[in-house]
Amino acid sequence: MLGYGVAVVSVAAAVAALALMQARWQESAPVAVLLIAVILSTWLGGTRPALLATALSILGLGYLSLRADAPPAGEPLQLVRLLSLGAAACYLTWLSATERGAAQSLRRAQRELQRNNVALLAQNRERERCEETARDSRELLRQVLATLPVGMAVTDQAGDIILTNAALRGIWGDGIVAPGRERWAGIRGYWHESGRSLAPAEWASVRALAQGRTTLNELIDIDTSDDRRRTIENSAAPIRNSERLIVGAVIVNKDVTERVRAEEALRESAKRLQQLSRRLLAVQEEERRHLSRELHDEFGQLLAAISLHLHAARGMAGEAAQDSLEESMALVQRAAAQLRSLALELRPTMLESDGLDATLRWLADEHRQHAGIDIRVVGQAGEVSGDAAIAAFRVVQEALTNVVRHARAQHVRVDLSHSDGQLRLAVRDDGLGFDAGRTLERAASRGNLGLLGMRERVQILGGELRIDSRAGHGTCISVSLPLAAPAALPAEQVA
Repeated sequence: MLGYGVAVVSVAAAVAALALMQARWQESAPVAVLLIAVILSTWLGGTRPALLATALSILGLGYLSLRADAPPAGEPLQLVRLLSLGAAACYLTWLSATERGAAQSLRRAQRELQRNNVALLAQNRERERCEETARDSRELLRQVLATLPVGMAVTDQAGDIILTNAALRGIWGDGIVAPGRERWAGIRGYWHESGRSLAPAEWASVRALAQGRTTLNELIDIDTSDDRRRTIENSAAPIRNSERLIVGAVIVNKDVTERVRAEEALRESAKRLQQLSRRLLAVQEEERRHLSRELHDEFGQLLAAISLHLHAARGMAGEAAQDSLEESMALVQRAAAQLRSLALELRPTMLESDGLDATLRWLADEHRQHAGIDIRVVGQAGEVSGDAAIAAFRVVQEALTNVVRHARAQHVRVDLSHSDGQLRLAVRDDGLGFDAGRTLERAASRGNLGLLGMRERVQILGGELRIDSRAGHGTCISVSLPLAAPAALPAEQVA
C-alpha cells in the first residue's frame, strides 16, 4: 500500500508541476517530470506501483493536452507523445525493477553470505574445540595405554593399527604394526591346546571387525619377530560409532608364558605325584600282604607248636600243674586267634578268594563282636577286584575303626551298590558326629591322618569321597569309585 501511495503522490506532483509550467510559461512542459515520478515509484514501491504510476502519468499527460486546447492537427502528435511516454515509462519501469531486483538479490546474498560466514566461523571454532578435545583425549589414551601392564592396540575398520602401547610391542616386536591383511597373513599363531595354526580369519580381531564378536582370553602360542615362542591371552572387541557401525577394534594381549609353563609343570608334578602315590599304596599293600603271610605262616606255626608242646606236657605233668597248663593253652589259643584276626586285617586273603561283599561282612562281624555295636552291610558290590576292592575295604575298615574309637554309636550301616561303572558305598552311624571341615583342616598338623588317608586313596583312583557330619547327628562317609581305574606306574619308572 505504501508503494501505491508513493505512485499516486509522485504522479500527482508531476502533473501539478507540468500544469504550473504550462500556466506560467504558456508552453508545453517536458514529460521527463512524469518519467521521474515513474522511476521514483519503481525504486520505492516496485513493479506494480510503477505500472500504476505509468498509467496515471499517461492519463495526466492526456489531461494536460486536452486542457491546452491543442488544434486538431496536433492530436497525432499528442498521441505520439502519450505512446512515447508509455513506452519510455514501461522501459524505465522494467529497467528500474530489474536493477532493484538485482540490488535486493545482492543484498539478500550479502546477508546470507554474512550468516554463512558467521556459521562457518562457529563451525570452525567448534571443530577446533573438537580437534583440541580429540588431541587431549588421544594423548590421555596414550598415557593410559603406556601405564597398562598388558599389550593393547586400536585398529581402524580395515584392521590397520592406529594406536598401540609399549607392552604390545614388547610382546610381538616391530612386526605387529604392519597393515591388517599383511599382519594377519604374516604372524604365526597356534591354538595352545591343540597346536593347530591359526588361519587369518581365526584371529579375534578379524572376528571383531567382520562379525562384531567380542572374544576374551583365548590361549594362543605365537612366534614373535625375534623367533621366540610366547603364550598369550588374546582378546578383542569391536568399536562402534553412534550409528552402531563397526569402525575399528580394540585388541588386548597378555603375556602368560611363565604362568602357563608353571601351570603345566604343576600339572605334570601332580600327575607324577599321583602315580607315585599309587605306587606307594601298591608297595604298602604288598608289604601288608607279606607281613600278613609272615604272621600267619611263621608265628602261626610257632603258636601251633607251643600248643602241641603244652598239650604233651599236660599229659606228663602232675595234678598240681594241670591248671597252669590249661591256662597257658587258653592263652596260646587266644593269641593265635588274635594273630589270625590281625593278619586278616593287614591283608585279608578272603578279599581275593571270596570277594569284596563277603570280606566287608566279615569285617562288620569282627567289629560287632569286639565293640558290641549293631553293624549291618546292605546291598551288593558285585564283581570288584584289584585296587578298587582294596580301596573300598580300607575305607570301610578306617570308618568302622573311627566309629568304635570316637563316635559312641549304637548302630552302623554300610550300603553297597554299583552302576554305570561306579562302585558306591556309604558308612552311616548314629554317633556324636563332628565338624568335618575343621577336622580335616587340622588333621595333618595333629597327625590324624585317617580321614586324609581315606580321601587320598580314593582320589588317587579317580574317585570321590564325601564326609557329611554334624555334632549330635551322626556321620555319613560316601564313596564313589570307578571300577576301571588307571593302571599304577611301573616300579622301574618310579626309581
